[in-house]
Amino acid sequence: MNKEQKSIGCYTYEDFLSWTDVRCELIDGVQKLMAGVSEWHANVSWKLTCFIDRIRTNSNNQKYFVFHAPFDVILFPEEEFLKVKTVVQPDFGICQKEKRKGRVIVGAPEFIIEITSSIQSCL
Repeated sequence: MNKEQKSIGCYTYEDFLSWTDVRCELIDGVQKLMAGVSEWHANVSWKLTCFIDRIRTNSNNQKYFVFHAPFDVILFPEEEFLKVKTVVQPDFGICQKEKRKGRVIVGAPEFIIEITSSIQSCL
C-alpha cells in the first residue's frame, strides 16, 4: 500500500503492532493518538482492576479474565487477524477467558470502563 492509501484510513492491526513509539488506537483504519495518562488516572485504573479481580478470585469464578490498558481489544474479528482495522485499548475490562489470545482480546468484552478526566476533553 502506498502512503496516500494509508492516509485515508487503510491501516490494519499489522501496522498497529509496528507502532511501538506511540500510544494509539485504530478506528476504522485510522490511527487515533492517545494522550498519556495522569498519575490519578493510572491509580484509579489499577485500584479498580485489583478490586474487581479480587472479587472474581474470591468467588471462584475463573471463567473471566480481568484486564487493564494497554491491552489490545479487537472488537470485530475477521478471518485474517492482522487485517483488522479497529483495535482499541479500554482502560479496564472483563471478558470470558476464551476471548483472550495472548495479549489480545478477540471479540467484544463483556464489560469495559473508560476513565475520563477534564484534560482529555481538551484533546
